[in-house]
Amino acid sequence: MKQLISLILCLLLVFPACALAQGDMMQVVNCSEWVSLRKDPDSDSVRLLKVPLGAVVDDCTQDADGFIRCSYNGFYGFILSEYLAPYTPAPEETQDDPSAEGGDYTITSSPIMSQNILDVLPDFPSQEILSEAGTNVLTYEFDSYTVMVQRAGKSTHETLRAVCYDENGTALWQVSNASDTLTELTQTYAFIAGATQDPLLVIFVAGKGFHAYDIGPWSELRWQCVADEALAVSGGLSCQVDAAGNIYACGFSNSAPICIGPDGSLLWAAQNLRADVYNPWKLELSETGLNVYYNELPDYPGICNVASYDMGGNQVQVFQQEMQ
Repeated sequence: MKQLISLILCLLLVFPACALAQGDMMQVVNCSEWVSLRKDPDSDSVRLLKVPLGAVVDDCTQDADGFIRCSYNGFYGFILSEYLAPYTPAPEETQDDPSAEGGDYTITSSPIMSQNILDVLPDFPSQEILSEAGTNVLTYEFDSYTVMVQRAGKSTHETLRAVCYDENGTALWQVSNASDTLTELTQTYAFIAGATQDPLLVIFVAGKGFHAYDIGPWSELRWQCVADEALAVSGGLSCQVDAAGNIYACGFSNSAPICIGPDGSLLWAAQNLRADVYNPWKLELSETGLNVYYNELPDYPGICNVASYDMGGNQVQVFQQEMQ
């Protein structure tokens, strides 16, 4: 009898690990309508989202105190393990993996709708929830609209999602994409470009280039820059936008910057003439061009290489400067 009890206890202890070992996806069970995805593994922690009965969460890992850390609609948080069960998709189902088959950008757009838009479009997080998520990349206000951009990292890739709200906090549209791989560098970035009265939200994903979207009651892709040079820009993006709307950018693994025009065309891709100058980590505009800050000198800690480029992308000089 004691052996039987011991066996049952062992099975109960091992079950969560076995369930998670089947994959990183689980399904909400044992509730009437929804369960709370909380910010911390605590029943009194802030509720980030209401996850409905039957919903599938992914990237699940067992946490302490009876909680499972997981992701739902791009948000990471904690759900009590008693409300989750292993999920195995049917053979005919296909996974909506943003990193698969190139991970095209997904945009959900609609004209201004009523205040119950969150009931109609439950994938749209409220403005309050997005503010509390703690992974915000950008918040930008234009006229009566606010664009908020959130980043979430998974075990295999990094997701970026932008949501636009009206003055009442009603979600109007969202756009999202994910990197193909996750590294120690930030693979996604978002910034504002365009003219003062016609701003554009620009989303960068390493290996997928730059995509610019209108800001307003609904959004359309204004332009994209997916030339070979733009696709080669790596993670750890550094960028600047000048008064004319030109975008200057480089990534940590790139040896020289590129310039994208206000219409998304690639104006030039600079050449780095020095093999000992590598790993750019900051880009600044100057009166005559731009300065790109590169690697720290091995024999002089705190001193880095700086390459100066003119507005045509020509490397003018390389000098050394204290790291700032």
